[in-house]
Amino acid sequence: MSKLLSRLAAALLVAGLGTFALAQDPPEKPKLEGMWMATAGEHNGQKLPDNMVEGTTFRINGDKLVAATKDSKEFLNAVVVLNAEKKPCTITLKLTGSNEGKHLEGLVERKGDEVKIIYALLGGEKPTEFKTKDKQVMYTLKMQKTQQ
Repeated sequence: MSKLLSRLAAALLVAGLGTFALAQDPPEKPKLEGMWMATAGEHNGQKLPDNMVEGTTFRINGDKLVAATKDSKEFLNAVVVLNAEKKPCTITLKLTGSNEGKHLEGLVERKGDEVKIIYALLGGEKPTEFKTKDKQVMYTLKMQKTQQ
């Protein structure tokens, strides 16, 4: 009888742990919506010159991302898919427009009003850290304050 009770207790414990695991909240995705200004950039392991970073914006509205240079030339249009299950959070940029059907893989991290985003360009290796290698680009972004 005690063997049966032990098995029953073990089964209840396992069932209880499973219920506890299911009840936990999923990891929170970083909130990225808004207008972001680039403050630094890196490409192929090299710092981007200030004149290539200044005025660069990343506008995120819902799951849509549009990045543009200081003269408003768009260089990235994509649908953003985040996976907060991974640490750091992974980002997939599903390209739209002329590159529709292709995607860029990377990482994203938000700390306060600053975001770091790194992604592999087409044909590049998916980044595993916030440091670029060949065919990778990274931006440090600061939330642009809205006018009241």
